[in-house]
Amino acid sequence: DNYIKNKFESDKLIILFDGNHYFSVNSNLQILKFDQDGKKIEELKITLDESIDYENPISFSIFNDKFIIGYKSGYIMKVNRQGIVEWSKNFNEILNTPIKVDIEYLTILFDDKIVLLSPINGEKLLEKKYEGNNIVQSTGGKISEYFNINYFILPNSKFVALDTFLFQEHLINFDNLEFQNSLNNLNDTIYIYKNILVYL
Repeated sequence: DNYIKNKFESDKLIILFDGNHYFSVNSNLQILKFDQDGKKIEELKITLDESIDYENPISFSIFNDKFIIGYKSGYIMKVNRQGIVEWSKNFNEILNTPIKVDIEYLTILFDDKIVLLSPINGEKLLEKKYEGNNIVQSTGGKISEYFNINYFILPNSKFVALDTFLFQEHLINFDNLEFQNSLNNLNDTIYIYKNILVYL
């Protein structure tokens, strides 16, 4: 029951485990809590003062015992354990990539843009747009990090390395390579092996 029936059937179910309980978010603005045997023990209704498109949750994370939720419509919010929204941002852009949650910032990838938000109050720390082409990865972008350098493949297939200490681009040899092809880069991935950046 994570999503409305007959819609978004290809999207993955998002499940969190905090060491004691499982949590999920559904298309009715509810956070569901389960015990370790899978029995539902609580339905927490999220209280909102505005109307949003909440049918398709893309990202669901725990930060300091609170929930960070992102929807395909570009609406992002932080919710406490009582269901009260502490802050929210509506970007009105398609969000296909799960939000990367760190202590100092949330990393959000839109089709052609990287946004960093404070997880504490939702303040925008960085917003940078990157021109690509019309090839869009329907599965969203990719993120990998090595110390203070975050490496991204944006959904428009643009490759970016960002220094998160200085909040500016980090120049590497990958910058001059062209990754776009007729296969839409759908299965491309990046990861760090020891001290080597791998683009596969």
